[in-house]
Amino acid sequence: MNAPITVTEILGFSQTYQWYTGQPFEFPISDPTFKPQKMFLAEYEASANCQARFGFGGDLTKWKDENFVGYEGHVVHNITRVRSEITRLIFNVSGETRTVAEWGSDIEEVVEILLKKYPNLQDLYLQPVIGGADATSNVRAVKNHPYTGEAINAVVARSAPGLLRRGAVVQLPNEDFGDMIGHLTSQGAKESKEFVFKFYNIDLHG
Repeated sequence: MNAPITVTEILGFSQTYQWYTGQPFEFPISDPTFKPQKMFLAEYEASANCQARFGFGGDLTKWKDENFVGYEGHVVHNITRVRSEITRLIFNVSGETRTVAEWGSDIEEVVEILLKKYPNLQDLYLQPVIGGADATSNVRAVKNHPYTGEAINAVVARSAPGLLRRGAVVQLPNEDFGDMIGHLTSQGAKESKEFVFKFYNIDLHG
């Protein structure tokens, strides 16, 4: 008997787009139609049984609105399955600075929405924003990284066993960040892609 196929969707924001594609990201965005990203994704090689949606500017608070455009995606890649067919969801967590308790509360609200939109999940990975090892860094993603990780651990611990999981933990040197928000350089994006794809056992292309 063949093992069931894992069908993965990745749901995130601009930094997610970077580690998904291994590419830099122009910020602020000069084209509100996201034409450069759409053109790139149209030619980007797909991994088997994996698709992605990106809601740019996707602070965690926005995902608390079930009508947030991110759920459909400002840009998408390889959308071949409806949500009821997705068995593994990787949701990337980021946003403005807040306390661990606030991160946890916001994550739990979003999880409720995700479970409604994706009713047949076997695994829901909560992926912390890519961070860094330098505790003195003023890059927002680096500063938020340990708090998102702590909050995710707490949410997973409070949940029923087996469904919620913490995603890949990636820490980069300061030079791999291109701005104070936490967008990645070309090198940072490539390094993150390799690490994250290996963690989730996704075929590495590009």
